[in-house]
Amino acid sequence: MSLKLPNNNIEGWAMELIAECRETAEQRRDTLKLWRSYYYTGTEQGVVATYNRCYAHVDRLAAFLYSPTDVRYSVEVDEDEEESTHAQCDAAARKLNRTFHTKNLDLNFATAVNGALVDGVNILKAVWGHDGPEGHVVRPQFFGVLREDIDELDRQEAFVHSTYLTPSAFERTITDHPERRQLMARIREMAQTTKERDEFEDDFFHQIVVGGTQPVATTAGTTGSGMVGVVGVPTPQLNAKVAASLIREDELWVLDRARDDYTTIRMVKDICIEGKERRRNLNGVTDTLGNWTEMKGFHPFIKICPNEVQGYFWGMSEINQIYRLQDDLSDQLMALRKLRRLKAEPPRSAVGFAGLNLEKYKAFNRPRGFIAEENPNAKMEDHAPDIPESFFTFLDKTQLLFDEVAGFTPVLQGQGDQGVRSQSQAALLNRNASPRMRDRALLVERQCAEWGEFIFRMLQAKDALLQAAGNNNTFLLSQLPDDAKVTVDSHTSSPVYQDDALRLAVVLQRAGAIDGADLIMLTHPPHEDILIKRAKAREAAQAKLLAQHPELLMKGKKK
Repeated sequence: MSLKLPNNNIEGWAMELIAECRETAEQRRDTLKLWRSYYYTGTEQGVVATYNRCYAHVDRLAAFLYSPTDVRYSVEVDEDEEESTHAQCDAAARKLNRTFHTKNLDLNFATAVNGALVDGVNILKAVWGHDGPEGHVVRPQFFGVLREDIDELDRQEAFVHSTYLTPSAFERTITDHPERRQLMARIREMAQTTKERDEFEDDFFHQIVVGGTQPVATTAGTTGSGMVGVVGVPTPQLNAKVAASLIREDELWVLDRARDDYTTIRMVKDICIEGKERRRNLNGVTDTLGNWTEMKGFHPFIKICPNEVQGYFWGMSEINQIYRLQDDLSDQLMALRKLRRLKAEPPRSAVGFAGLNLEKYKAFNRPRGFIAEENPNAKMEDHAPDIPESFFTFLDKTQLLFDEVAGFTPVLQGQGDQGVRSQSQAALLNRNASPRMRDRALLVERQCAEWGEFIFRMLQAKDALLQAAGNNNTFLLSQLPDDAKVTVDSHTSSPVYQDDALRLAVVLQRAGAIDGADLIMLTHPPHEDILIKRAKAREAAQAKLLAQHPELLMKGKKK
């Protein structure tokens, strides 16, 4: 599937296509606002609930699906490749892992997983910054696709990413444009003539980014005392002057039939910044490589969606499954709070008192307070309600339903279970109880592998110079075979698989299928590279010793 770009009037064609990609953006914005409110506050109105189980639920589920501290990549090629090529792949994997962690790309992916559980989908965009690759999380209200019934981003004919830049930041993006000065003059003139307040407020993107609603507000709405209103959803503040100067840019990506590659079209209102005179793929890879045709078809966006929905691109929010449970839990806690207050300060009835008024009643309730009454039958009775035990049972059951939705079991959460008396029993229960969680973690792992794959291609584009371990085989990343594939090593992206991977590595080492260096590579302890180097040095020294003294092989054995 691809589109044919027109030779004339590219501005009108691009604006129409952008509008088609953003057809449901406003509708999705309202839904996302609801999910975010439940996530941060536990209520629809944004008032903080007594106990917000939604936040804890999503946070724990995200930690089970992906762990940024342990994820490792491997670069794989066919087994029939030469040993030197496999050594180069090991060196490339170490380079990728160092870059992934030092540039916080692992944390970017963790943020996207957490956000995708709330929003349904988050998009990761990779760019090459001044100091290497950078990752940016794009929320779904700033993204649009041409076909929402196609759930894969790579199969979309066109999609758009909308963002806001300050004038100085925008000018840096067009430093190599031949008409840079004319473009900046037109944009400044357009900004001065179209910044009426009504248009500013009607644009829902501005309402999200710089308006008075979440997640970003302007300082123009603060009170005269200078105090910022406290709300349940975190709301950063943006100066109104800065907000008015922002330039909205729509970055349209079209699968170009003529070029058999993506063409990037950058639009500011009806001004075409990129894609009119020259058409190219601005994915940060092919620009550096020039005519390296193997890199065609790449774009810098990765879709993160733990809850895929067949035939719907935007997936499903985890909050959609539990927000009614949160309402039920809040109602139960509110009822319990009311019963506790009535228990502590119960209503009373006075019998036989003459002329009992509010003043006497207050005196009666004060410390060391008293009232005088001549009637010997006068009495005051408490009517404290009883809190039934079944109330707490219902409360516990409601909280267990949250765990049932996500697939958590007591064993999976590290808690004991009835009848479990050995480690083997607990391991068996853990394997039988975790298939749902494993399937979702495997889906996130595939998306994590796509993220690492594109980062690896960016490193290849920069021709990183490496040296394979064990020899002086210096090579460039771009010299690796074309079929080199990046995968997540040993399911390290999810703690759900961690224990199984460790046990399997130990079993293989005991059976003699792998050596000490392989065991270190599979378990990923701290200072992995140093430990592998020392293990190989010990193995080489042992092999040399046995070659010089073969009689050591017979030591301790019968003739």
